Amino acid sequence: MAIEEIQKSGKEIKSQVKETADRELDVLDVQGKDPKFAYRWLNTHKQNLAMKKARGWEVVSDSKIKTFSGTSDSTHHIGDMILARMPKERYEKMMRAKKEIGEARRRAQKEEFREEGRRSRVSTFDENR
Repeated sequence: MAIEEIQKSGKEIKSQVKETADRELDVLDVQGKDPKFAYRWLNTHKQNLAMKKARGWEVVSDSKIKTFSGTSDSTHHIGDMILARMPKERYEKMMRAKKEIGEARRRAQKEEFREEGRRSRVSTFDENR
């Protein structure tokens, strides 16, 4: 076996080990979650936390929850983030509303584009029609 081949296979092995380690170590992973809740990490900036709490997120202070960083005061922090949760029903309702708003905006933009084309006497194309 040539030296170049040995060096190449060594680099490939290092790369595979690194990829495997990256996949297996997810510092944002949360274990022991209550299935009745949706979880997410929130930025701890005061204004952001106040806005998220107003929308229904609550900071998690559950000792059954396990995270990469562990906990010192029953809350879970990673850098400038803190773990929060919201009842799953409320979260799903919020996500449906967000999706509907996005779809309504998209439809309005398409219609505005078509109308501008009609006013300008320019034909427009919509591949979904």
